[in-house]
Amino acid sequence: MSNTWKELDTEQKREVPPSTCRYCGEPIYWETLPGGRKQPVNATNIERHNCGKRETKQSHPDPKKEVEVSNNITAHPPYHLANGTIVPSVTTVLGILDKPGLPHWAWELGQQGLDYREVRDAAARVGTIAHYLIACRLKGEKADVSEFSPDEVDKAEVCLKKYLRWEKGHPLAPVMVETHMISEEYRFGGTPDLLAEIDNEFVLVDFKSGGGVYDSMFYQLAGYRKLLEEQGWPVASARILRVGVNDDRDAEEIVKTNLDTEWRIFQCCLEIYRLQRGG
Repeated sequence: MSNTWKELDTEQKREVPPSTCRYCGEPIYWETLPGGRKQPVNATNIERHNCGKRETKQSHPDPKKEVEVSNNITAHPPYHLANGTIVPSVTTVLGILDKPGLPHWAWELGQQGLDYREVRDAAARVGTIAHYLIACRLKGEKADVSEFSPDEVDKAEVCLKKYLRWEKGHPLAPVMVETHMISEEYRFGGTPDLLAEIDNEFVLVDFKSGGGVYDSMFYQLAGYRKLLEEQGWPVASARILRVGVNDDRDAEEIVKTNLDTEWRIFQCCLEIYRLQRGG
């Protein structure tokens, strides 16, 4: 497959009209694959698209604005529109939703003499390390876990092993791994865990390391899917892949091909989020 639209031959250019890069205006052609599906010709390496505006706004965020988790893992920097306006992330928007199970869970931990905030933060840290290990696997990079405790690494590797067993039965070609994305139309940002090609289709995958799968996770996927579609990616399906750290089960996979209702719910959350902050 060609890496840039300029390498397309004349017949391909006649067959598929170009779309336009929303950052620099350069035409991006589409290529017809077996089965009639079309994809951008730079699908295997979108970051190599020669777009100065994209590089300025997204590929090189201000390192001073990053929240450090460790020297190896950093939280996502703020999301900016092309005009520099900071916009909320998908997870920030969904933070307005009530979590009805949280008070009882916190009470149960209190009965055991545990501070729920410490338990929550420790679980989040292990989940972050697990995401890092999976991302390194997908990128073909060597993970550096030297800064983490052996207990944290052991727990995160439980998640990684579950992912590897799932991957063995689902051969995939990574297209995007934890790529920072912005919606200029809806004014929010997000970093999907993985866009991969599975069985000749683009599939959005979100990894979860907790104890269950909840409706709000699919609202999150709907936001990510919209980010990808706005930039021209035809996402065939989206799935939650739960690689729980505290159970003996293998990876739990839930697949959805239609997220229209979840997207409407996400839009409502986005509107409420803005109203709460004055517009």
